[in-house]
Formats: sequence, C-alpha cells, structure tokens
Amino acid sequence: MEELSPEEQFQRCLSDNADYLANRNRPDLTTEERVEHRCRKEMCFLMRCMANPARSHARRDALTGELLPSRKCFTEQESVNSCLAQERRRET
Repeated sequence: MEELSPEEQFQRCLSDNADYLANRNRPDLTTEERVEHRCRKEMCFLMRCMANPARSHARRDALTGELLPSRKCFTEQESVNSCLAQERRRET
C-alpha cells in the first residue's frame, strides 16, 4: 500500500471513507469511541499540525515514549481537549 502524504492523510481523516463509516456504525462502540468519533475533525487538525515538522517540534515522553503534542500545536490540542470534555459530558 502506498504511503500517503501528510495532506492526503489529513484529507482522508476528514472524509467519510468506507473504513470510517464501518467503524463509526459498529454496535459495540464504547462511550470513549463515540466521543472520539464526534471530535474527529478537531483530532484531524491536531494530527496535521503534529505531522508538520516546521510547526510541531513533537517530543516524546521520557518514561512512556508516547508522542506528546507540541506547544506550537497548542491551539489544536486545546480544541481537541475541549471537544472531548464537552462530548464526555453529553454522554453522562
């Protein structure tokens, strides 16, 4: 399978492609998965920011190795956090 460019990945992330639709309509989705689906747009913008080396300067957590969002992607990260919090409240 051909590797997608960051912009192609971003466009795919935003699209209602077959993989996304099949996953979104699964009857066994957890509450957190439903929340994440509703915040998909914000997560796509964060992914695009982090994929841009000029903006991201991504770093890794020293203990877990997990990729951490950059301060330069702060706006996008705040948007994701806000959406997730709002959607979690709706689920309760």
